[in-house]
Amino acid sequence: MREPEENGKVSVVRHSVVCEGSLTYGGKNTIYGPKVAVELANQLFRNSDREMTLVCSLNTKNQPLTIEIVAIGTVNACMVGVAEAFKTAIVSNAAGIMLFHNHPSGVCAPSNEDVQLTQRFIDAGNLLGITLKDHIICGMEGKYFSFKESGIIDGF
Repeated sequence: MREPEENGKVSVVRHSVVCEGSLTYGGKNTIYGPKVAVELANQLFRNSDREMTLVCSLNTKNQPLTIEIVAIGTVNACMVGVAEAFKTAIVSNAAGIMLFHNHPSGVCAPSNEDVQLTQRFIDAGNLLGITLKDHIICGMEGKYFSFKESGIIDGF
């Protein structure tokens, strides 16, 4: 972004979401649980050698509006800015989001940092009126850990 203009002027801006492609998932329009969600996310995680974080924006019927890679990290860590992660959800008029990240090691167990990140997303979503439906850690061969299924958060 540019520096503020002088003489009391302000830049007029417009935000938009740019479609870079599409993914197919589950044969239905609605994400009704983690297994279908993992199928969708794994298309972007496939062959990744580093941790990545995705946010899928959902409408009120849990139908995906957008999915975005919001952070790419190292082999065992990924720094995620909550504000940046909610940006597309806000512009897409999302009612909810699903948060995904992968563990290239294949081990899906959440770390303390993963639990803390989930709580930050719950808190931010409550303030914004955008519900965190689930946080899913994807491993190898379709294995995953769902914070919703484990009872850590309420979801669908």
